Amino acid sequence: MTEISIEVMRELFNQYNKDKFNSKLPLYTIEFRKMRCKGNIIFSKKIIKLNPIYDYNSMCNTLLHELAHAEIHRRGNRAKGHTLKFWRLFKSVGGIISDTNKALFKKASEVN
Repeated sequence: MTEISIEVMRELFNQYNKDKFNSKLPLYTIEFRKMRCKGNIIFSKKIIKLNPIYDYNSMCNTLLHELAHAEIHRRGNRAKGHTLKFWRLFKSVGGIISDTNKALFKKASEVN
């Protein structure tokens, strides 16, 4: 079982950035924060917050989810939220769209 630490998530950020986003994403600070959701991103401060109560696989998927938001933002699309473009990108880089995502976000269920 992989130990979950900020350092592990930072290494995973670097790996995902290189392998899935061609090293185009700017550097974000990774923080652990208990919150109502699994994660969030603050573009203006370059911070990704991950909720540490989840298991490793869930946190990896959440990090990838937040990086998909970062990539959409980097491309100049300032639309907030979970657009169809977002969900398609998330899935194309290996993100797992869960049944919960589909229940909460209508656009998530439109991605095949």
